[in-house]
Amino acid sequence: MFSRLILACLIVSIAAAIHFGDRHWALRNFPRIILVDTLPGGPSTHSIRDETEYGSALLPYPGEEISGFLGHDLESLPAASASAPLRIGYSYRELSLFGMPFWAYGDQGLVTYLETPIGYRAAVVTDRRRQLLERITGRSYADYALPLHRHVWGWLLVLGFVLWTFVRRWEEARWREKTGMI
Repeated sequence: MFSRLILACLIVSIAAAIHFGDRHWALRNFPRIILVDTLPGGPSTHSIRDETEYGSALLPYPGEEISGFLGHDLESLPAASASAPLRIGYSYRELSLFGMPFWAYGDQGLVTYLETPIGYRAAVVTDRRRQLLERITGRSYADYALPLHRHVWGWLLVLGFVLWTFVRRWEEARWREKTGMI
C-alpha cells in the first residue's frame, strides 16, 4: 500500500519535472549560464559590451536547440537589443536526466553575456576584464563558486526509488508473515 503511494509520487514528480522544467527528459550534458550580477549601463561598460556582442560564443537557451544555425556565420545571427542589460554570469555544464539535474561543473567560468532572441552571447572573463568588472561594480568575483546544491536535486529521485524498494520488501515480508508463507 505505502509502496504504491511512493511509486505514484515518483512517477508524478518525473512527469512534473519533464513538463514544467526547462531540461530535456533524455540524458543531457548541456551548457548553461547562471546570473551573477548585472552591470550598470554607461561609458565604462561600452568596450565590455562590444567584446561580448562581437567577440563571443553563442549558447542556446536551456531546452532549445540552435542546430538550424550551425554552419552560419555568427555575425549574421540576431544581435542583442541595445537595451538588453549586460550581465556577468558563470558558465557551467549540467548533467540532467528525466528533466532533473544530477550534477554540474564549471565550463568557461565567469563570462559577460547578453540575451539575444536565440540564445546567450557570452564572452569569457579574463583576469584583466575581471579586474575592470570589479572596479565598475565594486564587488569581487575572484572566488565565485557554482552553487552546486541547485544542481543535484535529481538524486532525490534515486533516493525515492531506494525508499520504494525497501518499503516494497518490508510489505512483502509482512504479507508472508501474515499468511504463513515464510
